[in-house]
Amino acid sequence: MIEKDADITAIKWGAAKVIEARFNRGDNVRIISSGKIGTINEVLIRSDNIGYRVTVDGKIGAYQEKYLEPSIDKEQEILDNLVFGDFGNSQDYHLFQTWFRLKRPLEGSFYSYLASRTIFNPYQFKPLSKFLNAGSEQRLFIADEVGVGKTIETGIIITELIARGRLDRRTPILVVCPNALGPKWVKELKQRFQLSFHLLNSNSLNNALHTVPSSGYLPEDAIWAVASFELLRHKNYLSVLRELNSSREMPLWSLVIIDEAHHLRNATTDSYELGTILSALTDMMLMLSATPLNLQDQDLFNQMNILNQAVFSDKETFNAMLYPVKSINRCRRLLDENSTTLYGDILQELADLEN
Repeated sequence: MIEKDADITAIKWGAAKVIEARFNRGDNVRIISSGKIGTINEVLIRSDNIGYRVTVDGKIGAYQEKYLEPSIDKEQEILDNLVFGDFGNSQDYHLFQTWFRLKRPLEGSFYSYLASRTIFNPYQFKPLSKFLNAGSEQRLFIADEVGVGKTIETGIIITELIARGRLDRRTPILVVCPNALGPKWVKELKQRFQLSFHLLNSNSLNNALHTVPSSGYLPEDAIWAVASFELLRHKNYLSVLRELNSSREMPLWSLVIIDEAHHLRNATTDSYELGTILSALTDMMLMLSATPLNLQDQDLFNQMNILNQAVFSDKETFNAMLYPVKSINRCRRLLDENSTTLYGDILQELADLEN
């Protein structure tokens, strides 16, 4: 029987059976029960089992193979790829760049990293990065496509603002969404981020809005709240919101989040008026939609005007800001086609942009 120096294969001759060792001497392994990392010193054969002498925290112990698993340092693998010139493509680079900034949250910019029960996806931190940018004025439109996770992106922003001291349990937050999505918002924010929001009904909303004029504050069950478009735009509540908007000098909410914001794109509707009032009554604002455009740029302008009337004050200013964005996107699409015959079109597009 071979008991030592069997780094690759251990053979028990009596049973004419080959027992393959999963690990070799010098391998780093993880102790499943404790999560600690150790190094294989020796491969041991006992009957039909393979064991190992492993150094953990400076002490040597014997472990059966079933209690060990490979220790894979994902961060080191990425760095090794860089050293050996395995660079991947531009998408891999941007993912690495985001990961590198976030991997040590206490030393980096984002304190919300790993603070939720979600699978980490670097792209979901892009809205947070934009929101914290000095030029955003803490008003952001997230127009990611369906299924990307706008609820998670919103939860990350809320969590980050709490970590930075911009929000707490005494600072009002309102989520506005279609009636059918209200319970989903409450559930997702609680399960993924431990954020407890109340779903307002007609009684609780009526109580909240009529408490503000006398006390100046929202009642406790409306501090962090979710309410539907259908409820808020009811003529009775819309009237109260108009009065609050005209009489208050300070914002009523610290953050208002409007999901399915494309419902506000028609400037002649009560929903649009509701959006403008909520925008005036909040310090910070998020608007979310997978379909911000219907048939024309006017739809997007109406929503951006709600988001930040100071920046998107009129259609002419909006068009001047939108043109370079459209031009850059056209160049990107042409580059994606990867055809040399289109390079002239790209150069012309860039020349027009400079002019």
